[in-house]
Amino acid sequence: MSDFLFHGAMRSCGHYAWTPSRIDERATEREVAASMGWEYLDNPQRLREALRIGGQEEGAGVRYESGGWTLINFWDRGGDSRSGSHSMFAVRGSHSSDDVLAVAREVMPPHYWPSRSFSIRIQDATS
Repeated sequence: MSDFLFHGAMRSCGHYAWTPSRIDERATEREVAASMGWEYLDNPQRLREALRIGGQEEGAGVRYESGGWTLINFWDRGGDSRSGSHSMFAVRGSHSSDDVLAVAREVMPPHYWPSRSFSIRIQDATS
């Protein structure tokens, strides 16, 4: 299983799991969701609840730690312009937000970053 998972839209509509090896993506996705006690990762309501805001300010996000994973979930319409579009980076282990973003910058495909003209601003989850 991978130690890094991206869940979101890369270039177009539709949110999917992605790992650098492109192997075991669905299994890694299920493991991360289960670690959070969630049935699935594609749940913008969880992000709204965590941020405690009604809006969807692009780049605003939250950091969670659970079940041996650190997750950063943020509003992201760089690959999917629809309302509710968000992305998640998950890294196995306990990490700071900056460390998770550094790993993401290192392993995500080059075409991912140019479509994100916003900065990612993370707060820790309170619940």
